[in-house]
Amino acid sequence: MDTTIKFSSNLSGDFVRLLLSMSDKMKLHVIKLLTDSLLKSEMDVIDEKKYTEQMLKKHAGTWSDDESVDDLMSKIRENTSIREPLKF
Repeated sequence: MDTTIKFSSNLSGDFVRLLLSMSDKMKLHVIKLLTDSLLKSEMDVIDEKKYTEQMLKKHAGTWSDDESVDDLMSKIRENTSIREPLKF
């Protein structure tokens, strides 16, 4: 079963003629609906980005410490059970 929606080849012309036949109040209402749908699409993208950032922070985490890298490496070397020095 073909579920493809088929539009008139002159859909945009038909739409413009329909808009021109509307009152100014109705045209403004259509503009508002179209604008709201575009803004919602933008918000969905923004919300998706924020969600991704939140999930990365929550599950991937970040290291936060005032200790320098050299101090941290010294502690690791002091507390390691391997007798060979770490190679960089």
